[in-house]
Amino acid sequence: MQVIRFTALWCTSCLLMKSRWNTYFSSIKQAQITDIDFDDQNDICNLYKIGNILPVMIVLNEKKEEVLRIVGEKSLKELHLLLDEVLE
Repeated sequence: MQVIRFTALWCTSCLLMKSRWNTYFSSIKQAQITDIDFDDQNDICNLYKIGNILPVMIVLNEKKEEVLRIVGEKSLKELHLLLDEVLE
C-alpha cells in the first residue's frame, strides 16, 4: 500500500494529524508513506484533486488506485477504524 499525506506548514490541524499519523504508522510496516507539502507541490495536489481543506491522506492499492481518502482531523481511534481494514 502507498499512503500519500498532504499537509501545509500553516495548517494547525496538519501538525496535529502528523503526530497521530506517525503514531498509527509506527506499527504498520507494509505502508510506503509519502508526505506532500500543499504549498510546494501544486502539480501533485492538482493531480489528486486536493482542495483547500487539509490535511488529506490518500491510500492507494498496488495498482495505484485510490482505496481511501481521509480529509481533516481524526482521532487515533478513528484512524484505526478507517485504516485497519484497508491496510490488512
